[in-house]
Amino acid sequence: MKSRIVLSLLAGFTAAISFALLGYQVSTDSRSDAAIYADSTARNILEVIRRDIGRTFESYDLSVQGVITALEAQDFSKVGPDGQHLMMFDRSAQASDYSSILVSDADGNVRYDSESVVARRVNLSDRDFFQVHRDDPNIGLYISKPFRSRNGAYMAIALSRRLNKPDGSFAGIVSGSLRLDYFTGLFANLDVGPNGTITLFKSDGTLIMRSPFRMSLIGKEVPNSATLTVNADPTANPDRESSIDGSVRRFTTTRIGNYPLVLSVGQSLGDIYGRWWERMKSMLMMCALMIGALFILCFGLLSEFGRRRKSEADLKDVATELQRLARTDGLTGLANRRAFDEALEREWQHHMEFGAPVSCLLIDIDYFKKLNDVRGHLAGDEALQIVGRTLLDEISTQAALAARYGGEEFIVLLPGVAHDRAFFVAENIRHRIGDLHIPNPSSPSAYLSVSIGVASTDQFSYRGAGELLHDADIALYSAKQSGRNNSQTCPQDQRKPHIDAVLSEAA
Repeated sequence: MKSRIVLSLLAGFTAAISFALLGYQVSTDSRSDAAIYADSTARNILEVIRRDIGRTFESYDLSVQGVITALEAQDFSKVGPDGQHLMMFDRSAQASDYSSILVSDADGNVRYDSESVVARRVNLSDRDFFQVHRDDPNIGLYISKPFRSRNGAYMAIALSRRLNKPDGSFAGIVSGSLRLDYFTGLFANLDVGPNGTITLFKSDGTLIMRSPFRMSLIGKEVPNSATLTVNADPTANPDRESSIDGSVRRFTTTRIGNYPLVLSVGQSLGDIYGRWWERMKSMLMMCALMIGALFILCFGLLSEFGRRRKSEADLKDVATELQRLARTDGLTGLANRRAFDEALEREWQHHMEFGAPVSCLLIDIDYFKKLNDVRGHLAGDEALQIVGRTLLDEISTQAALAARYGGEEFIVLLPGVAHDRAFFVAENIRHRIGDLHIPNPSSPSAYLSVSIGVASTDQFSYRGAGELLHDADIALYSAKQSGRNNSQTCPQDQRKPHIDAVLSEAA
């Protein structure tokens, strides 16, 4: 009896340590996944903003350069004021956040104004974008510090270039103003969490825009901000205390093209790890309960040895469940690729033995990558789950199998179903998904849709199941080429010899 007690206690301690190690591993992996997801989200947000700002600045700079080209044209002085105004500003960038393009002389007096043939009486000599060109002939494109318009109506930054006289001396500047409302609107459409920030700096640390917005920060030089984050060692810890509000955030930073601009996304550690910690508390409680249950079970085995059979049966059920989970896609609940391959092999043998038809539907979500980019990976996961549920509903009354084939692709195996019926099932699936009206801004229809390739053994003759899948893939490709959101079968003229046939002929 003592030996049994010792063995039971050892078993309990061993199981407790195993669960503790397993809990630690799961905790570490889960926390790492949360950080990886946060980093991926930050990089995606930075890429969206970087591209938008880069295109905007490039467009406005081309307008400024166009004015300089017009001023240097030989026939510029030969035309009247209306013609000169047209030559300089006919192709200027137009948008609600663009202000006027101004041309000043060497004293800062505005000579030409994109908003009027008769220029306003404005002097720019007090602006930094005038002074920097006056003092340095090699600046090129200059992006100014934020400033308030003369009438106080808005805040803006200026993109400016120097004008030179024939002898290279200073002749004035061409400047265009971009309202800060542009950045406010751009940042407002992006989600970095309840306590996250998006900040745009000049490379010297001057803050141009920040979300959440604080007027008192605009135009200030924030210490240890832009230059620190963009030049930091990439292997260093990205979690730092904000020099603005003191909150600890994970900062991800990038430069915007060749411009002296730095963009930073700061995600609150509380936002990143909050959900993880909630899950961890539940898991720790569950582990504690499981460890306690193990000790109770160990001592219970001594008094009721007959429970062993029941325990063995329970373990067999767990093994069965694990086997089921190993054949199931965790996100959609459909069969996984392994389960599908096994089912296809069985049905192909049945087809070869009895001649029963077999059909396959290869399904791809249209514009899925763009859906992930625009609406985020959570929306992408939701779309995958919706398609999975739709497939299960459609084939629930048939001896069929729906599986996730990989990424945004699904496959449906229809044993005993000929081509016409298979195509009908494909169209039903496609229409049911379209009728759900799941938003997908990247799709021409604005809603989630799928493309489907259909292949059946009664459509063409096949030497193996691989050729059937090959034709389904060609049919799917044809559906995509036909504009997506449609079902296609494999065209005869697009069929290619399967690798088995090629190898046979080579032999």
